[in-house]
Amino acid sequence: MGKFILLAILAASTQVIVSQFEPGRLCFCKGDEAVEACPCDRPSTIDSLNNERIYEKVQQLLKKDFFRFYKVNLDKTCPFWPDERQCGTSQCGIAFCDDEVPVGLRRRHAVNMESGEVPDEEKLSCTDAGNKIDPMDRTLHDDEKRQLDDMDNHDDGLEDKFCEMEDDESVEMHYVDLSKNPERYTGYAGKSPQRVWKSIYEENCFKPDPKFDKNFLTMPNSFASQSFVLTSPYRRAMKSSPHRPSIELLFKRGLGSAEIARRLQISSSTVRNVVAAIKKRGDASEVKKSGRPRSVNTRNTRAIIKKRIIRNDGLSLNRMASQLGIARSTVQSIVKNDLKLKSYKLRRGQYLSDKSKAMRLEKCRKLLQHFQVRRVSDVIWTDEKIFTIEPLPNRQNQRQLLSKDDSMSPKRRLAHNRLFPKSVMVWAGITATGKTPLVFIERNVKINSEVYQKIVLMDNLLPWVTQHFAGGPFILQQDWAPSHGSRSTLAVLEAHFPGFLDKNLWPASSPDLNPMDFSVWGMLEGKIAGKVFATVDDLKAALEVAWASIDDGYLRRTVNSVKKRLRACVKARGSNFEILL
Repeated sequence: MGKFILLAILAASTQVIVSQFEPGRLCFCKGDEAVEACPCDRPSTIDSLNNERIYEKVQQLLKKDFFRFYKVNLDKTCPFWPDERQCGTSQCGIAFCDDEVPVGLRRRHAVNMESGEVPDEEKLSCTDAGNKIDPMDRTLHDDEKRQLDDMDNHDDGLEDKFCEMEDDESVEMHYVDLSKNPERYTGYAGKSPQRVWKSIYEENCFKPDPKFDKNFLTMPNSFASQSFVLTSPYRRAMKSSPHRPSIELLFKRGLGSAEIARRLQISSSTVRNVVAAIKKRGDASEVKKSGRPRSVNTRNTRAIIKKRIIRNDGLSLNRMASQLGIARSTVQSIVKNDLKLKSYKLRRGQYLSDKSKAMRLEKCRKLLQHFQVRRVSDVIWTDEKIFTIEPLPNRQNQRQLLSKDDSMSPKRRLAHNRLFPKSVMVWAGITATGKTPLVFIERNVKINSEVYQKIVLMDNLLPWVTQHFAGGPFILQQDWAPSHGSRSTLAVLEAHFPGFLDKNLWPASSPDLNPMDFSVWGMLEGKIAGKVFATVDDLKAALEVAWASIDDGYLRRTVNSVKKRLRACVKARGSNFEILL
């Protein structure tokens, strides 16, 4: 694939190449000679070809998904030498991007490698002049085939293979975005990355042969210098020069400081400093500096934090930072950016046994069938709640803006609460089109069947239903507390509120299905939050004002969400489902 792309680029750049050789002679179409002189001795000509033709096309190809995403196992150990992996900058982390890879690249394809036809060699010849010295011979003798098989067997038996194919389906393999992790400077420091770069240059770059004159190396060195320049957009920011490996390589080839600076297009002072270090220490490696490391966000630190979170996912970041002796911001960055974790507040949920979950699942299914015939907007959703004159403060979000002197005053910094503050029980109900009046039941009044029937049902709810629905259909919902399900209460319900949701339909322990529980009461508490009332009457007055401020749009949205919650309950098999909404 890589050879095909390179040939395509060179073919598109033929106009530049033609002018560099003899008139009427193409560079790659030889005559009778095996090797022809190539008088391209001007570096500017090669610069023009690389920078104006090839470079732009390579950059366009690198932006394609096929070249951007690469699957690799980053946790695999180095087979050639022990790897220290010391990170020298905070930007050296490599993030996985499995979710960003297009489906077409993730899916494995069966590729047919056989060609349908063999091209005619005569049609592909480059003029009548052919290579008479070394014509291509496609035949293989038995001895040659045996020799090739021996070479394959030898390569298969090597322990240190140059290229070891990984299993793409392995769970340890992950995609990385090469555009976000550019080549050249990786951010790692120490002897290990120096050894890596040195091995890369020694295996891939041109090497001088002692039997040839230095002037003979002008052309290879020009191409080699261009390989450095083409990678210049990918250099990582660092305090020391990222050109150290390139400078060291060219200096050891015998080039002077001025020539190195010209080829790499960097300042001569940078080259002189690196060359001085080479002469003093024998290589261009940086001297290890004393003091605090440049970055503590290392692989080892990330592994320690991950293990501690697995043991206790409720551990605070402040405590973890204190135990590890690093900044909280570093811990927060690792948790958020490297481990991809997010902090969530714990939500209160009703305890449900396995039996309760099964009952909820069955009754939620019945309610969904019931609301296919009856409208959920016709239901009167009711509930009771106790409010106190001294609401508990929200210790996380309730703040006081104080001066330094006032901050020392207990009167300004403390919220005082009595052990048993005065309170009042409130009963209320809503529909999609309106709300009942608030019914206040004093603290010393016990809500038995008689009180519930008289004060709640007959004195308040029935008059409101008669006026609001005007003889139209409605459905009463209530929890099934003892006073709500007694025989006398059932008789009142059947006489004045026919069609109510009985025990066979409404699931017990289900505040997450009642709009009064999962929305209305919380909104009322928010409207009076932070206020301390002198008397119960002041509390009642504030609740009346807050109740009157509820608009019909809020009621309609809240009631209409019940069917969505019923479906979520069924999907959760009767378990708590609010975290899934």
